[in-house]
Amino acid sequence: MRWLVFFLAFASVAVLQLGLGGARLGFSLPGYALLALTSLAAIAFVRHAGSPTDRAAIIAGVGFFLYVAVRAWISPVPWLALSDLWTALGALAGYLVIACHLTDPRERLALVFALLALAMFNLVVGARQFAVGDDFMLFGWLRSEDYRGRASGFFICPNHLAGFLNVTGLFALAAATWARVPAWTRLLLSFGALVCLAGLILTGSRGGLLSLAAGLAVTIWLTFRRLRLARGTSPWRPALLIASLLAVAVAAILVIGAQSESLRRRATLLLESRQDIRLSLWPAALEQAKVAPVFGTGAGTYLYYGREFRQPGMERDPVHVHNDYLHLVAEYGGVGLLGGLLFLGLHLRAGGRGFARLNLRRLGGGARWPASTALAINMGAIASAVALAVHSVLDFNLHLPANAVLLAMVAGMLAQPSVDLSSTPGPPRRQWPLRLLGAGAAVVLAAVALPRWTGERLAEEARVALRDGDLLSATRLAREGLEAESQNPFLWFYLGEARRRLGEQTKAGPEAARSFALGAADAYQASLFLFPRDSRTLIVLAWIWSVLGRTAEADATFIEALEIDPRHAALHVIFAHHLRRGGRLDEARREYQRALDLAGLPAAQQALDELARAGGR
Repeated sequence: MRWLVFFLAFASVAVLQLGLGGARLGFSLPGYALLALTSLAAIAFVRHAGSPTDRAAIIAGVGFFLYVAVRAWISPVPWLALSDLWTALGALAGYLVIACHLTDPRERLALVFALLALAMFNLVVGARQFAVGDDFMLFGWLRSEDYRGRASGFFICPNHLAGFLNVTGLFALAAATWARVPAWTRLLLSFGALVCLAGLILTGSRGGLLSLAAGLAVTIWLTFRRLRLARGTSPWRPALLIASLLAVAVAAILVIGAQSESLRRRATLLLESRQDIRLSLWPAALEQAKVAPVFGTGAGTYLYYGREFRQPGMERDPVHVHNDYLHLVAEYGGVGLLGGLLFLGLHLRAGGRGFARLNLRRLGGGARWPASTALAINMGAIASAVALAVHSVLDFNLHLPANAVLLAMVAGMLAQPSVDLSSTPGPPRRQWPLRLLGAGAAVVLAAVALPRWTGERLAEEARVALRDGDLLSATRLAREGLEAESQNPFLWFYLGEARRRLGEQTKAGPEAARSFALGAADAYQASLFLFPRDSRTLIVLAWIWSVLGRTAEADATFIEALEIDPRHAALHVIFAHHLRRGGRLDEARREYQRALDLAGLPAAQQALDELARAGGR
């Protein structure tokens, strides 16, 4: 029955990946359901827990996940916090399953093979995305046009695929070098590692390449530490394997990069840091951290604090910081950042201690090659954790459920090194507090997440219908979703957008258009009741009031939006349009100039030119 638990653990990661990595709440729910089932199955069927866990690492891991879950639970906008809440509970469940139950090195090596198979499927899709240069995704989903010419596989973003390939490739490399496996298996693992490295190039992720370099450096360092103890063992075998893979990877970078305009353009950005969007996102997170430096402003709040503190010229919606550490301190405060750093540091320390014990115990006197599957898994876990820690400086892998859960499982391997259960004497260890905690996390995860399934599914369908211009379907789906879940502000927003666009397109006369506009305003106001600081909704509501001739309400709503999002140049342009509609040309001119100063928007310059030609001063 242990293999049933293994299968469920892998299936939960795979299902999270298939749902765009869990980038949207509705897509992550099936994966969380599997994680809850995995945890309960482990408690029911797995009796032998193996070697002792590292107590400090376990306390840091459990404490960090519980802090994130509790802080998310009491965040100011509950719906924005749901993703972090579910991710924390899911990661805790996955962490305890690996640390306390799946400790046999054969099971963990099997997980590496399963992840390699998943990586291959990702790269089949990714190769098509790279070669054709479109926004192709499976199951009819679409990704941003910004990623055309880069591979993202099942993930919504190429950087997230790069994070997954780093982990899988480093595990495969460590296993190919040190695992106790037949020669054909070693070759298969080497091929898998090479494919992961090649796939990483297709993602065009600069952070992925930097984190890979860090992971490879750790792998090489651990390899030579191993060889120092294994006297009489030639260092050429691992050196040749690693050097060969690196040589092929470098050759692939040169060949693929020479043929891809997208990759060449991204390579130049390594030298031209001023064009990096991250430099416009990080200052906003630092400003947000000053608002609540101890416990943070709450889960999901960077969505609107990022708007309030956005840098001039930053017109994209700043949903993520593109730095997990800054995102953590902004939303969870100094306590969250300290907890995250302790989590990372203590697990790397536990991994180092595990490496030292396994290194001494598994030398195998007189063995021609001191192979050890447990040691290989330990080395892969250390290198993967370092790679993800480096990648988190430049991206937000840990805010994507699929990669966050995967990192939690890697941390579980560090907290308790693999052991051969068939050769471990004695009764099962008593770990009932951790088993009970795992069961509690599973039950809470199921209780919190599963009831949301219908509403989240309908919300996603409504969003897609709205994106595709099917306004009647969007209206129907949003209404059905609200019957299942009335506390979702985005469902109200989708309903308002569908009504607004229907009013703009109707040919039934002014009264029908006015009715649609009033219906849209009602939906927007309901959305703002649940998410009061959503400047996006405030903008469209203000414009509705302007179109309806309700000038005072439009003025008040625009001013509220500008207080929340003062450096959004497009908002100043829309406000100026409203002022111009009401004949307040001097005020409109000031707003157009403000938009021009902030971001140099062509629309602002065009409007100023029109006013000048009309003779207004």
